[in-house]
Amino acid sequence: AEELKATGGVNGEIWAEQWQAEQDALSAEMLQALEEIKAASGSPSIVDVLRKHRDSLSVPLVAAAFPFGLDDYQLQCIRSLKDGCSLVLSAPTGAGKTVAGEAAVYVALANRKRAFYTTP
Repeated sequence: AEELKATGGVNGEIWAEQWQAEQDALSAEMLQALEEIKAASGSPSIVDVLRKHRDSLSVPLVAAAFPFGLDDYQLQCIRSLKDGCSLVLSAPTGAGKTVAGEAAVYVALANRKRAFYTTP
């Protein structure tokens, strides 16, 4: 697989390696949480399930909130948000910006914070 390098997040790390490391580091308990989040994806209860796991919330757990796989840049957005960074995303129509916005809302609500998402 081609290595993905990005200029975002903390120190511009190599995103593909970090994603794989996070996947590999999931404990049995986190794999169970992953399945619980997947089961709630697409339903209003997803926020409660994410909130339940907020102390161990990781990119793979947030990504599991979606009933489809995420693109690399969407995973990068989640990583930046988890690192506490602000984010401005610009992409063509239909590229999946709304998913990144929804992930931002999930991260905020899981941490009992407020979030606003606007579109033109």
